Amino acid sequence: MKRFLALLAVGAAAAAALAVPSAAVDTKGPACADIVFGDGGYTLLTSPPSLAFRFDLASPSCAAVTYTLDIYDLSGETLLATQTISGVSGTTSLSFSETFTGVAPAGVCLVGTTSLGRHVADRAPDTGCAAFPADEPGGVGFQ
Repeated sequence: MKRFLALLAVGAAAAAALAVPSAAVDTKGPACADIVFGDGGYTLLTSPPSLAFRFDLASPSCAAVTYTLDIYDLSGETLLATQTISGVSGTTSLSFSETFTGVAPAGVCLVGTTSLGRHVADRAPDTGCAAFPADEPGGVGFQ
């Protein structure tokens, strides 16, 4: 019985040492694939209308990671454009931009991802997309 209790105690200690709080990190990969913040804006005040957006990483970017920004219409249902940055290392902030010709959307909804090959390491926001109505500040919940 003493051996059993000792084994349980060792197992519990090992589990506690390996446990990571679920809210600590939402990425499934290296820190260079962890999106920690995003900010930017979409404006109709320029001709043509444009989006400028950046997201920040937990550590400097890695050349092996692909950084992607998917740009949807404000409803989040129609993909308007995709911007991809790959092969970049050493920067903690990645900038994306898009101009819109023809019919300009009333706003955009953004999804950022980082990936290693086919493995998605992080997604921001964790669910849905971050809405950016035209000419309004944003960035809330993009991590």
